[in-house]
Amino acid sequence: MNRALSVCVALGCVACGTATIDRAKFQAVDRAGQLLRQDVSATGGMGSPRFPELLQQFHAEITALHGRTHGRNEANVLKAYAAANDSYRYFLRFQALERDAVGGMVLLSGPNRPIASRYGLAIENRGGGRWVNRKTAMSMFIERADAELTNATRLVNGTTPK
Repeated sequence: MNRALSVCVALGCVACGTATIDRAKFQAVDRAGQLLRQDVSATGGMGSPRFPELLQQFHAEITALHGRTHGRNEANVLKAYAAANDSYRYFLRFQALERDAVGGMVLLSGPNRPIASRYGLAIENRGGGRWVNRKTAMSMFIERADAELTNATRLVNGTTPK
């Protein structure tokens, strides 16, 4: 009896892990992500004044899906959207550093240091501080967000990267 129960539990776990993805569940978050992508594209990579509002909506759509995913595949889709959200947040953070830029470079302080390291930004050491090129950082965050959105879309549609 225990063996039969163990087999059923194991098969149930496998089935949940490989469950198909409910595309309708991710429509709103995908739409919000695409609006962010379009906003950045239309503004030459700088983001419009509406960008923070769009980012807030994207975050809200992701939050609404927490606890509503079924199986590993849907969880991976949500992780990809969350990673894109993080990249967009960091883009916005570095965009706000414009007033602190000296010759296009910003001094890394506080939570910006680990972010720069995590994303592999080119860091220059000078004058006792660590500096990064603000526009390069913003471009890298946008590229990462775009890659994560593309990954999420591929996962939802069941396609594999080329």
